[in-house]
Amino acid sequence: MRHNADVPGLVQLYSTFSAEAGDPQHGAHEYFVERYQLLREALAEGVRDRQTHGTISPAADPEKIATLLIALSDGLQIQSQFQLPDEPADLLDHLIELLRPTSRT
Repeated sequence: MRHNADVPGLVQLYSTFSAEAGDPQHGAHEYFVERYQLLREALAEGVRDRQTHGTISPAADPEKIATLLIALSDGLQIQSQFQLPDEPADLLDHLIELLRPTSRT
């Protein structure tokens, strides 16, 4: 996300292209289906790894968190085109911090 913010027009290009590829007849439709599947798998594995190391709550469902992280990332980048008051990557970092397990003392 931080890289995308530094490349003028990249987020706009991606959001336009991915929206157009939502049509199953679009030539890039399968690319996006595979891209999101691979991203979900990689992020879910990352969540599981962090759960093993105690940095993400064990109550979090890795596949659901992965899907939510992608939705949040895409949505924040779209909003960034409309003068979002915070950096998208900072907001995503904030959510990750909220997923940390809380101590019960």
